[in-house]
Amino acid sequence: MPEIFNDRYAFLGSPISGGMAEVYKATDLYRDGKFVAIKLFKIDETGEFYGVFNEAFKRDENALRGLKHDYIVDLYDSGFDKASGRHFLIMPWITQDLESWLENNEFEGWDDFYERLGRPILQGLAFAHERLCIHRDLKPRNILITDAGYPKLTDFGISKIKSYLEPGVTLADFGSKPYTPPEFDDGSYSFTRDVYSFAVVALRCLTEAKLKTYEDVYLTFNNDFDVPPEVFTVLE
Repeated sequence: MPEIFNDRYAFLGSPISGGMAEVYKATDLYRDGKFVAIKLFKIDETGEFYGVFNEAFKRDENALRGLKHDYIVDLYDSGFDKASGRHFLIMPWITQDLESWLENNEFEGWDDFYERLGRPILQGLAFAHERLCIHRDLKPRNILITDAGYPKLTDFGISKIKSYLEPGVTLADFGSKPYTPPEFDDGSYSFTRDVYSFAVVALRCLTEAKLKTYEDVYLTFNNDFDVPPEVFTVLE
């Protein structure tokens, strides 16, 4: 990539690569060097996944443009860069996600988790759901943690937007196991998929288990999840 992107942003270092996009740290030359994140959606040279990457960009962009909330990441700008031939999103740069944050931090039980992260995450999800947008890929890597300790939901690339009627490529198979439910999303219970994912995120935050499979989730939930009985019942 060139050092200056879109005649405005100066790249800093190597990107963080994901399944459908790469995220670069950059400075905004128009805003006194403010740090931003540039999310560049990948190009599929074979054409096999072109529709998938293009659809992921459209969903991410549409969701973030319509969701302005304290606990959802801001969208500064978006578009198509002719020089690189890639779609992009511009967002604030936030150094840590929840997965990396947990490496050096822990919670003092359910009440601590709920007040600091659980409630804000649910408020962000509820806000999105009220606007008919389901995330469908809630996991620690898609929850950013600001320097002040607040969560920001990000990566709505496989979200389902009920008001988005334009036909496109289905992305229902692109969730992240074991944070997304094992059942296929046929559209009947889309909203509850985020509820399931929240319970698994809570489990990850309040236990030392490394959750790789659905069996890990169920065994840990039933044997090592120390939360009040009424909370256990709700999450169960």
